[in-house]
Amino acid sequence: MLKNYEEPLDKRPVLDIAHYLKPYGCGLFGILVSRRGASDACLHAIREQWIGAQKMIVVISDEQLLEMLRIKGEAGAPEEIIRASIATFRMSL
Repeated sequence: MLKNYEEPLDKRPVLDIAHYLKPYGCGLFGILVSRRGASDACLHAIREQWIGAQKMIVVISDEQLLEMLRIKGEAGAPEEIIRASIATFRMSL
């Protein structure tokens, strides 16, 4: 699914991706990439999905993607950016 939002993500993309997250098939983990970041409504919807359905949805920014590419180019572990995002989210609960 491709969208090009001019504003920070609202809760709709979270609900859209959550629809596809199942224990089978895609699994219970999804990534949203956003140039504009996440609104408060988006973050609230992400918390609800985690608490209510154990669906982990992470929002990654352009800057984080570029950092991941830089790390990969240096033979590092770009997945650490995602792990850090998950850790930050879980600590905020």
